[in-house]
Amino acid sequence: MIKKFYLIILISFVLFCNNKPSFASYTYIICADKHKNWNWLEGFIVDGIWIKKHVKGNYFSRYFVLDEGIEYYKFLREECKNQFGNDFIYPQPSLHSFSNWTVFTDKDGNKFPGHETLIYNFDKILRI
Repeated sequence: MIKKFYLIILISFVLFCNNKPSFASYTYIICADKHKNWNWLEGFIVDGIWIKKHVKGNYFSRYFVLDEGIEYYKFLREECKNQFGNDFIYPQPSLHSFSNWTVFTDKDGNKFPGHETLIYNFDKILRI
């Protein structure tokens, strides 16, 4: 019985720590200014793919590939400015209030403007 308990804990830990490089999904939108003040852009959910890319050293960043491309990004930017003022020029993907800063990209990997968080990759430390 104890062995099964430890096996369940081990499997749960592996599944929790597993960072998938990409997955099809959706995202909500926040509108940010250059000082990282932000507001939710209500009523907008966009489809795309979350990806994780190596940036430098042991750091990576997450991006959201916007299915609709640059034209829809420009539309979202105008919506941000209309709802929150001309300083809110960065529509950005976010799933919840505690998300890291991520930016949209197009299908070719070109990043759209916005704030971005570099995340330290602990995978190399945790692997045995």
